[in-house]
Amino acid sequence: MTRIVVIGAGVMGASVAYRMTLAGASITVLEAGRIGGGTSSCSFAWTNSNSKTPRAYHELNVAGMKAHAALADELGATPWWHGGGNVEWTLPEQRATQQANVERLQSWGYAAEWITPAQLLELEPDIDPALIGDAPIAYFPEEGWLDPVVYVAAMLGAARSHGASVISGVSVSESVVRGGRVTGVKTADGRLFEADMVVNCAGRWANDPVSDAGLHLPLAPTVGFLVQLIKNTSLASIIGLVELSRRAQLVNGATYAPFVVYGVTALLYFCLCFPLTRFSRTLERRRAKA
Repeated sequence: MTRIVVIGAGVMGASVAYRMTLAGASITVLEAGRIGGGTSSCSFAWTNSNSKTPRAYHELNVAGMKAHAALADELGATPWWHGGGNVEWTLPEQRATQQANVERLQSWGYAAEWITPAQLLELEPDIDPALIGDAPIAYFPEEGWLDPVVYVAAMLGAARSHGASVISGVSVSESVVRGGRVTGVKTADGRLFEADMVVNCAGRWANDPVSDAGLHLPLAPTVGFLVQLIKNTSLASIIGLVELSRRAQLVNGATYAPFVVYGVTALLYFCLCFPLTRFSRTLERRRAKA
């Protein structure tokens, strides 16, 4: 029987463990923290192929949607997958793009349709119709979302039922290499886990178990993406401010003073993002020293 050590008990590690136990392998999963508590816990986990181009990438995502739906039946009643579809309406300046996207999806055989406000309220009765106005409403009935932590637990539970061993709170510190191939791993508490194959599913920490073996995976965690998130999305409005770029457009339309309006907007973005950037660098330095 092939012995396989899987590093990391997130979605990827759990998927590997589950499928390899079904194939007859002896599986040991090692997780440094809590099950599903790393990269997988941060996923938006939207099962869709809504804006995925080119066509080959779109079809890959459609195949993933179908696989998740099939796996929901395979794993039983554990409530990790949630269907129900996705509804979408946009600002006036984005409606041409929305129209083109729906037409493209329909031409590719993707479930996409236009619905009325009455149909929307049947799906989501708590939505205030006044917020929608006369905006066209698109509906994508086959889309859904999943709870990654429950998903991981369901797959690992199924893997355990087929003989897999799952150990949490164990950090892999070193990969053991003999004869030019990885033959096992050592943990921070000194234990050795020998294997015929080691599968590294440690996400953004994937470099940690292999660096001592002369390998290098440039996946050092950074927090700088938070700055881009505030700059490029409406997150600023969620944390208590208006969506600055949109408000700047409205004010400029009323005042016809673009240099003043967009200059002030740029200054506000700088005041938001520069402290976050400095703080991010401090965290990254501390992480590198640790």
